[in-house]
Amino acid sequence: MKKLAIIGLSMCLALACWGILPQSALADESNEDVTRLKFATLAPKGLGYAVQVESLFMPWFAEATDGKILVKVYWGGVMGNDSEYLQKMRVGQIQGAGLAQFGMNDACPEMLVLGLPFLFRNYDEVDFVREAMFDTFDHYFSASGFKLLLWLDQGFDQLYSAKYPVQSLEDFKRARIPMHGPIEIMTVEALGATPLLIEPSEVPASFRMGMLNTVLAPAIFIVGTQMYTSVNYVNDLKLRYCPGGIVLADKVWKSLPEKYRDNLDRQRNEITASFVQGTRDEDRRALESMLKYGLKSVDLTAGQQEVLIRQTSRVYREASGKYYPSELLEEIQQHLLAYRSGRRQIPASAKGAKSSGNISQAATKKPARTPLTETAQDKSAPEQKENEPDLDFLAQVEKAYEEAWASEKTPAEIKKTIEPATSRSPDQTDRDAAWKQRALSIRNVQQALKDLGYYKSAGDGIYGPLTRKAITRFQKDNGMVETGAVDNKLLEALGIR
Repeated sequence: MKKLAIIGLSMCLALACWGILPQSALADESNEDVTRLKFATLAPKGLGYAVQVESLFMPWFAEATDGKILVKVYWGGVMGNDSEYLQKMRVGQIQGAGLAQFGMNDACPEMLVLGLPFLFRNYDEVDFVREAMFDTFDHYFSASGFKLLLWLDQGFDQLYSAKYPVQSLEDFKRARIPMHGPIEIMTVEALGATPLLIEPSEVPASFRMGMLNTVLAPAIFIVGTQMYTSVNYVNDLKLRYCPGGIVLADKVWKSLPEKYRDNLDRQRNEITASFVQGTRDEDRRALESMLKYGLKSVDLTAGQQEVLIRQTSRVYREASGKYYPSELLEEIQQHLLAYRSGRRQIPASAKGAKSSGNISQAATKKPARTPLTETAQDKSAPEQKENEPDLDFLAQVEKAYEEAWASEKTPAEIKKTIEPATSRSPDQTDRDAAWKQRALSIRNVQQALKDLGYYKSAGDGIYGPLTRKAITRFQKDNGMVETGAVDNKLLEALGIR
């Protein structure tokens, strides 16, 4: 299997894999107290996520650990892929990984719920749910033996097509789209499209050969693979959201000094906000460049969108209880309802300094952009006109992908690999115990808060806005960091074991 086989359509979103080796192997020659971490990434150096890893993540992690943990980055996938990262973490060969959408879903199957069609309308809703439900997903990661360190974005993918704009169900019936995950396969099947199982690195050649005619992907993937010279239409339909993230082996997280863990927890929201803003800006920059290059933007009417939403509603029913607990979807929908109705409750951790204490300078640093080539940086170079594509940016992204995908299969080999995709359930450990444990923990918290007068609703085991508000009030009254999270510190404070 190729290194890039399971990273999804955005290679830039396979972030970082890093591990802690025995202290004897990590001791710095000049300081035995310093630990060195091996940090590897599939992202090409200087592009997309790699820029944010260098400018934000690495300084933040070092600062939060008092400079005691140093990071060495191995760029371009030399340490393997998402699947290999998870396997190596399980056997103790490495202790952490940066994951794209499919890696996140493999590490935590409950993450599949975030890819339900039309679940989110925009990034503001994503950010709110991430803040409200980080601890919920952290619980499920922990049940698999991992610690969710940062929940980041792969983003909202756009629909790209060559021969016709994709606007209606009839258009989808003609579409042949590369798909992998069960939720996305169920989604395109509900729309009448044909999902095809094909490796991401083989998508560009397959598209040019006519085996595919529609691609659901982030803009920077289309730029990097030079597919923008083959596609003619883009539909920025918010069909699905894809998460990315950085995880650790749970035992590694627990082995860190409590002070370091507290620093990382307190500053997570600030570093996440800066990180995702940088990658969103990068993807927007790629899309704008393609539109100036000649790509046509397709807009849907409210009526057309409503038809697609109704058509995919069955996916919610078919997937609940199979790929994620139905209560988890209900939690998300309760938070989205509160947000959309204006009744959202913003915890102190989302407001800034009150919960964060001394906020890391790295966490509040502005996100970096992919540096342009020397020609573009040269002040004597001609100034780019407003309606002209950023050719230097396009060329740099293309070069980075070419170097990382140098071993791409030939068209003849590709033709043999394409097969219809199915929405069969992936092989995974039975998750019932983790689901029941989470619901029981929340019910116990609700009852304890009810006994103390903080919670006045039903103890349903669902972590909704009312539960979050009651937790935050309790934390405030007891001098705790106001996270609103159902974590070990809250359970201890409430006397729940």
